[in-house]
Amino acid sequence: MLWSSEGDRPGGTTTVPVFPLSVRWMDKKGTETGELRVPGNLTMTDTDTGPRRNFGFEGLTFSPHGIAAMVEGPLHQDGEPVTAEHGAPARITLWSRGGTPRGQYVYPLDPLPAAPEPPDGQSDAGVSEILAIDDHRYLALERSWREGAGYAVKPYEVDLRRATNVLCRDSLATGRRQGLLTCPRATPQRRRRAARGRAAAGRPAGDAAAFPGRRSA
Repeated sequence: MLWSSEGDRPGGTTTVPVFPLSVRWMDKKGTETGELRVPGNLTMTDTDTGPRRNFGFEGLTFSPHGIAAMVEGPLHQDGEPVTAEHGAPARITLWSRGGTPRGQYVYPLDPLPAAPEPPDGQSDAGVSEILAIDDHRYLALERSWREGAGYAVKPYEVDLRRATNVLCRDSLATGRRQGLLTCPRATPQRRRRAARGRAAAGRPAGDAAAFPGRRSA
């Protein structure tokens, strides 16, 4: 069995120790037997880098030849969280079945459908679940919550085959790279709503413009 943890970090009025994201194996008796190597750009910290609190690994799935996990929302260094004015980039990470990271790609979260009520009220948005179709395509469940309006959910089908591997990219907003590795400019994955109809594609924050794809209302 494979399970993931979002980790934790101090945030707002909450004072907790830093606890790392993880994806771990356990046997049928519940005994931990190992864990996957988490890329350095997903290191949880108490500074302005790494995943935000409660926005670590949320979606987790097996593909035919690997493993995939999605952080729920943008890393601190990748841009601001989703608002009604703009979307944000989340990251999906791929591993071999042996636990070696082999890729990471940008998932462009949609803007909120409207501002909270009142306009300065609370809101959040992110990907809460993923399911592999094959080694390249995934279903993603994107959800948002707005004060005064409640929850909204949208299913997407995403395709990684024309997306840029950003595994060595520390920041999508500034282009900062990890160590001496180099990465090309990020092209997000193709995606389309997993239902009938169409609408305009959203855009993530930073330098990664969304790849157009079919969507439904």
